[in-house]
Amino acid sequence: MSGSVHYFRIHPGLYQDRLTKAKMGGLNTVQTLVPWNFNNPEPGVYNFSLITHFLDLAKETGLLVTLRPGPYVCGEWEFGGFPYWLLQKNPDMVLRSSDPEFLDAVAEWYSIILPVLKPYLYSNGGNVILVQVENEYGSYGNDKVYLSFVRDLMAKYLGEGSVIFHSTDGNDEGFLMRTYIPGVYQTVDFGPGQDPADAFSMQQDFNKVGPYMNSEFYTGWLTHWGDAEMANVSTADVVKYLNELLAYKNASVNMYMYHGGTNFGFWNGANGNFTFYQPQVTSYDYLAPVSEAGDPTEKYFLIRDVISMYEPVPSGPLPDPSKKGNYGTITLNEQVSLFAPGVLAPPFTTPIPTPSTFTFERMGVGYGFVLYRTNLTRELNTSSTLTFTPKDRAWVYLDGEYLGLLYNGVNSSIGVPALMVETAVLDILVENMGRINYGRAMTDFKGLGPIGVICDGYYTFGWVAYPLPLTDLSSLQFEKRITNDGPTFFRGYFNIDGEPMDTFFNMEGWSKGNVFINGFNLGRYWHIGPQLSLYVPAPVLVNGVNEVIVFETEGTSSTGIISQENPVYS
Repeated sequence: MSGSVHYFRIHPGLYQDRLTKAKMGGLNTVQTLVPWNFNNPEPGVYNFSLITHFLDLAKETGLLVTLRPGPYVCGEWEFGGFPYWLLQKNPDMVLRSSDPEFLDAVAEWYSIILPVLKPYLYSNGGNVILVQVENEYGSYGNDKVYLSFVRDLMAKYLGEGSVIFHSTDGNDEGFLMRTYIPGVYQTVDFGPGQDPADAFSMQQDFNKVGPYMNSEFYTGWLTHWGDAEMANVSTADVVKYLNELLAYKNASVNMYMYHGGTNFGFWNGANGNFTFYQPQVTSYDYLAPVSEAGDPTEKYFLIRDVISMYEPVPSGPLPDPSKKGNYGTITLNEQVSLFAPGVLAPPFTTPIPTPSTFTFERMGVGYGFVLYRTNLTRELNTSSTLTFTPKDRAWVYLDGEYLGLLYNGVNSSIGVPALMVETAVLDILVENMGRINYGRAMTDFKGLGPIGVICDGYYTFGWVAYPLPLTDLSSLQFEKRITNDGPTFFRGYFNIDGEPMDTFFNMEGWSKGNVFINGFNLGRYWHIGPQLSLYVPAPVLVNGVNEVIVFETEGTSSTGIISQENPVYS
């Protein structure tokens, strides 16, 4: 009785709360991804304190764990969990294959992460009972040399026979054929509406022996920016088909998701291919049994009732929703433009001179924004046309005047009006809105790319790039607010008297950007919806004065942010 709970989508101060709710909901196991990029964000930089803390708390709570440590995890997570610097290391690297350079990178990653995880294996006194070899590989490729390589690395570092290695694929015979390798237990995933007997029969055709297991039974679904509404999956259907699944020959299940959480910062992924692009929203609520803010939903209690028909569930009081705070309107009365004197300089950003418009990856920029700047020279009184294809969203300025924007796959040219000067400063602010996390188009370079910017049929050279990862805003010098135009940082403060509570920031009246609370990046907002508010976990707030900074890229009609108890959707 398992449910997916992603530690990297939860503030660490709330791990215990979410795990306790999983236990009280009748689960005996939780599943989590272990994204390579989250734990190894830059070459040689590792941080395993959060995954080990999560595993320790799960054990103390009495929960077993199944792990999905990559190398690929999908999960609607940035780049499917791959670190961006793989594309910096070799732009031609073939991901999820037996390309020697990719295998070398995987081997190095596993030589670090798997010894960290080994003490947590059930055979070593820990609570990890399953470790995934690959994720839904059958819907991607057929390189069994690669799959066997990953399996053998796991056996090497975790100990052959000490834990069950498994792979998972959709309920399709072709998927399973492309994924199956000896020594790896094959599980399937399917959601409400599918007959468990058909799926499990196909699973056993490959395993021959072993339990029936659905490793991703979908309790909800994901949402993209611009969708008509947040994803919706019938609670009645989830409950009905979960009951059918558990009734089938003592089958096991992992519910995806049990608690979704939040794509804080710049960690959301995107769906797409070579012709369209769909970034996912900041909320990963997923319509899961436990909501983004940690509230047990009707689905939670009905699923608990179903589980109780097959296994004992804990006694005692059932969990309540988290406490919510309404902190009123937070006035943002200070500002500084991105183009203000002294902003585009150390320590806020370090300029990178480049002959052409290098990609984010080539410049070693993982996430956030890059401002590309050059001098545009042309004949007097002559209009021009700029042509380029941004990845993903680009705002264009000439001598500080806004000309317009281009968006990934939607448009690729913009007019430049005639001016009375021969040379003007051309600025192009580009946002990485999340690398594609699934499918054939995952090698998703960001920025303006090697083709560069073409003006009236000619390349423009001689650029300076200003990386804007927005990891530290402390050097910004704010002044009294005088304008609402972007790209601009806005700042304000509010006071909390007593213990902080969860809240939601209503971003109606703002256009597009990110919100930072006490230095913590809450994630992206975008007026196109359907998500119009941002979840603020209580642990990022303090008793006393709290600082709010908004990086608004397109301008706002609002003078502040409303803090309220409930989320807002379009």
